[in-house]
Amino acid sequence: MADLFVPSAAAETASLISASELHHWLQSNNRVLVLDVRQSLFYLLGHIPGARNIWRPDYEADESEYPYKGMRASKDKMKSLLGKLGATSSTRLVLYDDRNCLDAARVWWILKLYGHDQVYLLDGGLSAWKLAGFSTSIKPVFSSTPETFDFTGTAYPEYLAELEQVRQLPKQDAVLLDVRSSDEFTGENLMTGAFRKGRIPGSAWLEYKHSVNKQGFLDTSELQKLFSSRGITPEKEIIIYCQSGVRSSHTHFVLTQLLKYPKVKNYDGSWVEWSWHKQLPVETGQSLVNEKP
Repeated sequence: MADLFVPSAAAETASLISASELHHWLQSNNRVLVLDVRQSLFYLLGHIPGARNIWRPDYEADESEYPYKGMRASKDKMKSLLGKLGATSSTRLVLYDDRNCLDAARVWWILKLYGHDQVYLLDGGLSAWKLAGFSTSIKPVFSSTPETFDFTGTAYPEYLAELEQVRQLPKQDAVLLDVRSSDEFTGENLMTGAFRKGRIPGSAWLEYKHSVNKQGFLDTSELQKLFSSRGITPEKEIIIYCQSGVRSSHTHFVLTQLLKYPKVKNYDGSWVEWSWHKQLPVETGQSLVNEKP
């Protein structure tokens, strides 16, 4: 089958694969598990054949664990989920969605944090798969033989920022990056789940979606230009946040995997956690760093 889709140049990274690569893997390797990271309705309307469906309740913390929603699931919960899906520590996990890897990147970040080496994003997601000429299925996959899954690879605890690290982030040679929409950043809009309007004081802003186009992630040279123009450069310590760690996981992938920045953390609690703590300061309105890319 001819590959009609031209993958982005960013797909050269080891953590990102093209539709044609995934198709080859599925034809030749039975140690591949494809995870469709979307709400079940969209999955049932058409998905990559054989893909299993997961959604946010599967990989988020249980409601009893925190007084706010959206935090990452525990290591034990992720081990249980992946085992039920038929994965082992040697399984290649390929993640996709239909929003330019937005939700898939969140799961990627959790899996790398805990220590699974073979986890990949499908560049361009489901759209790339279709544009490459590959078929989709409306037949759900519900059952598989349960396996014992464990995180036996390289864990990346340095990918995680928690509240105290954000509070103590130095002003010199460091960036606190807000990747939400501009109206969330200025406080014009309050998304469901957050408790106050605004942003963490001193935040820079660059919405996550500027790093992608219709084909997938931008070319690395374009990404370098985009981030460096905002003062987001590789020698700095960078902590990224959004509403609840999803959009910031996407930008974390861009900076660590595509641009190879060495000191990047994702603030898992993000604005939901910060806004819940009433004693923590907030800023609203326009900012000197709030300029369009």
